[in-house]
Amino acid sequence: DGIPKTDEATLLSLGARTERQKRFIELRKQQSKLTSALDKNLSMFIGACRENEGMIYGELVQGRAATHRLASLGRRTKYSMFDKAKGCQFHNLPRKYKPLFSARHEGWLFGEADGAQLEFRVAGHIGRDPVIIKEVSEGYDVHSFTKQVISEAGSPITRTQAKAHTFKPLYGGVSGTPAERAYYKAFGEKYSNLKFTQDSWCIEVTAKKVLETEWGFRFYWPNAKMSRDGWLNVKTNVYNFPIQSFATADIIPISLAYFWHRTRDAEMFLVNTVHDSIEAEFPPHERELFEEVAVQSLTRDVYFYLDRVYDVQFTVPLGVGMMIGEHWGEPLEGEEETNLQVETPYGGKA
Repeated sequence: DGIPKTDEATLLSLGARTERQKRFIELRKQQSKLTSALDKNLSMFIGACRENEGMIYGELVQGRAATHRLASLGRRTKYSMFDKAKGCQFHNLPRKYKPLFSARHEGWLFGEADGAQLEFRVAGHIGRDPVIIKEVSEGYDVHSFTKQVISEAGSPITRTQAKAHTFKPLYGGVSGTPAERAYYKAFGEKYSNLKFTQDSWCIEVTAKKVLETEWGFRFYWPNAKMSRDGWLNVKTNVYNFPIQSFATADIIPISLAYFWHRTRDAEMFLVNTVHDSIEAEFPPHERELFEEVAVQSLTRDVYFYLDRVYDVQFTVPLGVGMMIGEHWGEPLEGEEETNLQVETPYGGKA
């Protein structure tokens, strides 16, 4: 429209050439991160601490995201110290802020239980991939494979750095450095059944503009179009949506509902869910109950419900990661996060 723009996306897309311009872009990025932290989290936290006894409230929402994944949003609250109401996204809370939260009753514990590598396990089931099923059953370190391939392809990295790339091809990711692209290719070759399934989805969506899942959910892409070189314009969504949806729009809500029913007569209570996890507060004498119910609701109850209601016999063992402490995301002194898995009653075979 001929009017100069100064929005964040435009500023950060500028090609900085001089040292002064580079310094400006660097500072602008820092400012953006700090502003985001203040607007999306910290302002609400300080307002709650000063004016609401440290309490903030949220609400569960489902159906807002394209995959229908369950999310939790902070309810916007007006504090006298700010001109506008403040809010936060409970499900996108940066990990570094978790320790700011503690149980509201003195002496109580804060527990978090999550579906360990849930989307990878779901992918293994949907693709009936024998390699994924075997690796999950045997506890194979999938990040070590990422590290090995990328390092051998000429870009040495640590296992921690490899984590950022491990599951990218699971969602159709193909871009990156030559070493990263070598890994994405190796991923498809290693988990060939899964890749074949996802590629079949792309062909089906191209022809029908809709994909019906094993559990009956339908995804529509009316504008899906495949180019002559075989690239589907909605490929990343087609690769991603069924896996993410089954994991976080079905399995986690199922687990959450079972957890609530199994603890409704206890003192403990749910306080949050973050896509693939359950958060609760409880007195120390109910710690064993929390651990038992978390495992039951995230594994055996899921197997039963999927079979009984969806007629889906889940073929990959489901896992649980648990962390218990006085603060969210911080284990008690001398303890660590615990991880375990429960075998599926359907044999774990593709």
